[in-house]
Amino acid sequence: GTLALGIHAREARPMKIAPQNALLQSGGVAVFVAHGGVNGVHEAAFHGVPLVGVPLFGDGGDSAAKAAAKGFGVTIGVNGLQRGGGRLEAAIMRAASDPALRLAARALSTRLRSRRRPARVVAASLVEGAARAWWEGRGVEAEIAAVRARRAARGRCPRAAAAAGDGEGL
Repeated sequence: GTLALGIHAREARPMKIAPQNALLQSGGVAVFVAHGGVNGVHEAAFHGVPLVGVPLFGDGGDSAAKAAAKGFGVTIGVNGLQRGGGRLEAAIMRAASDPALRLAARALSTRLRSRRRPARVVAASLVEGAARAWWEGRGVEAEIAAVRARRAARGRCPRAAAAAGDGEGL
């Protein structure tokens, strides 16, 4: 049968655990419907997939709202899941068909991907900074704060950006 969204039931694959990041990376996901947790929002942003956030608990409300504010997400409340309400369907259709959402998702993905450095480079930089702080008689915590400040100034430190109110680094 065909679901209301024009998706054939044979295309749906129920899973106990879904490889979320791998699915988003595959290029075969037009819209990501999720509770709006920070990991899922970041993964959708990184892979350029528009998001429909349905906050259920925890950080979902804030993260889904940030996705909407950045222009790549649509947020609906839990009451939007009521049978026959049509709000979830409308949100999915909007996310799938609105070129502005897809463009914003792709632009954010490009920005996030351009900032990546290999983990070993980041780790080496942090270890060198901590060693330098110890050698100079400064506290390691002071060096960590300095690294975060430098990265935030370049737009590369999610924690510092979040502390400054910039949405978990998005």
